[in-house]
This record gives sequence, structure tokens and C-alpha cells, in this order.
Amino acid sequence: MDTLTHTLAGLVLGECAARSLPATGTALPLEQRRPLYITLLTVGSNLPDSDFVYSLLTGSKLDYLLHHRGHTHTVVGLLLAALLLFGAACACLRHLRWPAGRADLRWLAVWSLLGPVLHVCMDSTNTYGVHPLWPFSSRWWYGDAVFIAEPLLWAAAMPVLALVQNNWLRLALGAVVAAALLLLFSTELLTTPLRVLLVVAMLSGLLLGHFWSARAALLAAITAWSAVTAMFLVAHAIAARTVDEFVARTDPDAALLDHILTPLPANPLCWEVILVQLRDEQYSLRRATLALAPQWLPAAECPNRDLETLVSAPLHVVPAGGTPGWQWFGEFRAARAELTRLATTRCEVAGFLRFARAPWWSSVAGTVLLGDLRYDREPQAGFAEIELQDTCPRHMPPWQPPRSDLLPPMHP
Repeated sequence: MDTLTHTLAGLVLGECAARSLPATGTALPLEQRRPLYITLLTVGSNLPDSDFVYSLLTGSKLDYLLHHRGHTHTVVGLLLAALLLFGAACACLRHLRWPAGRADLRWLAVWSLLGPVLHVCMDSTNTYGVHPLWPFSSRWWYGDAVFIAEPLLWAAAMPVLALVQNNWLRLALGAVVAAALLLLFSTELLTTPLRVLLVVAMLSGLLLGHFWSARAALLAAITAWSAVTAMFLVAHAIAARTVDEFVARTDPDAALLDHILTPLPANPLCWEVILVQLRDEQYSLRRATLALAPQWLPAAECPNRDLETLVSAPLHVVPAGGTPGWQWFGEFRAARAELTRLATTRCEVAGFLRFARAPWWSSVAGTVLLGDLRYDREPQAGFAEIELQDTCPRHMPPWQPPRSDLLPPMHP
């Protein structure tokens, strides 16, 4: 998820922890416990993304792809982050000379772990993926259910934003939310009714937080956040079943290796789909928009992230015609043996395939361009496309390649 969503999640959980826990057995009063818990959970819910520092030091795009959501998003990384946060919290208590009993320290240990765990759980709901069970398992896990910057979650947190007591902090957070919303409105990802719905939901949440009790505002925020997440999880299950049934009916001779599903922001009815298939040793990626309720909102009328524009991948026209529920945006085709050859002879490719879930490649004037169709939305090389230069990654992570179903065994 984006930094704003992680921050708002930490704020909601911090307020809930400070105001809902019984004070029995604790020495810290609410006016001390509250800023401590909120800070701890807000920082903790963002801390795993500190892995971007590694790619800044190396200056390598491939290093970023391999190590973002890497070791800091694993069991080992979460435990180390919790120890760091707990140590910092204890040092803060000593510096401020705040009294802390054993119960306070136990809760600090819980929140120190819960913040980073919350971060990874939220990241697991979208298409980028996580591999939290390393070193016990190095496979990627993909939720494919929530857009990476979901504005309905921002709206859900508004009642708690109204509870922030520091006026400058409340204004700063409100300004960031407003800027993010305006940035989203500047795109074509939201229909006009959804834009109106978001503005009304956010203003209503702020008013509820201002006029209701703190407990009621917290309950409203947590209920709304849970409801939004559940709505997209249910819609994902319906979309996945729809895709499976469609492929089985229209293309029974092809093996469906994976379907990559991305909902549109604030819109559980429209989904971006990438079908990863294998047919007679021919590997293919097909990109489409799926409408779950085409009688109300056909696929051709769903917003899309410029899928119809020219992209870096060499896409061909999909033979299948469009229907009210499906709109196609191109297909990449290549021999499976070619991917195997690249993976076994070029260390850059072997490294990239430990990240890429929908890999494609092309050769122009002797230069090989490698990319992941999940993030290919422009004709020039984006953040998930690299030119092969015979430069191996400095540190090859042990992640299992997402497309290991196409490759020979690869060892760390």
C-alpha cells in the first residue's frame, strides 16, 4: 500500500489502542499513553518500507525490484523491526522520565510488533506481493484484491483524523489526504459518481469524528475500514471465479498458469486482468478489463489506466472479440524455451525473474528490454523495465520466481 494508507492505518490503530485498553495495572495516564501508542504504531506501520534505502545506495533499478518488500517484510525483518521500535520506545520513556509499569512494557512490546505486521498484512492485499514466511518459505503471496492506493480506506479513517488533538498535525494530515485525492481526481480512474461519493464520505467522516464521542468515531472508522476491505475481498473472489470460468469455456486447450487481478480504485465492479497462459510450449500474456456487472457498467465504459495506449511490451491484437463483460488490450506471445534460455544464460534475467510475475521481453537493435506487464503503461522504460547490460545484481535474494512454473529449478 502507499505511505498515506499505512500512516492512516497506524493512526487508527494507535488511537484505538490508547483509548480502548483498560488502565488497570498501567502507570502511564491516557495523556502520555496516547501520543506514545500513536507514534509507535504509525512509525511501525511504515517501517518495513525502509528497504528503499538499499536501492538508493546501489542506484540500481533491478536492486529496487528485488529488495523492495524484501527482507524487511519477512518474519525475520518484522522481529528486528519490533525490537528496534521497542528499544526506541523504552529510550523515549527514560528520556521523558515517564513512569512505566510492567503492563505498559508488555503493551509496548505488542504494539512494536503489531505495527510492522499490519504493514505486511496490508501489502499482501495487492498485486505486488509479499513473501513474509522467509526463511521458512521464499514463495510470493498475492492478494490481488485492493488497489495499492485505495481512497475508500482514506475515507474510512476520517473520523479518527478529526480526533487528532495537535492542530498543526491534523492540518498536515488533512492536506496530504486532500492532495492525494486531487491527484487521483486528475486521472481518469474514477467516474463522476465515485468522485462525489468519496468527497461526501470524507466530509461525513470528519463531521462524525468532530461531533461523536471518541469511542464512537473509532468504532465507525474500524467498521468502515473492515467493510471496505471485505467488499474488495468478496469482489476478488467473484472476479477470480469469473476469469476461471471464462478461460475454461473459451480457451480450453491453454493452461491458465495465473490470473493477475487489480481492482480500479473505489470500484469493485471493474478489474484489470492479466492472463498468464501456456499453449503448446507457447507462453502468452493477455491484458483485459473485466466488468463484474456489465448490465450496469460494461467493460468498455470502465475507467482504465491508459491500457489502450502504446506500451513498452510488444503486444499483439487479441483474437478474441470484446463482449460487454470483457475488453481486450493486447497479447504478448513468445516461446517458453526463449524465456528458459534467457534465464539460464543471463544473470540479470535470472534476478529479474525472482520479481516478475508477468515477464515479457523484446530485442531492438541488439538491446534486450525486459519488463513486467503488471506495471507497463508507457512506451518508454518504466520502473519495472530494464535494459540488459550484463550487470548482475550485487545480492541475489532467495525469492522463488513467481513464474517458476515456466522455468527450470533456480538456486539462490
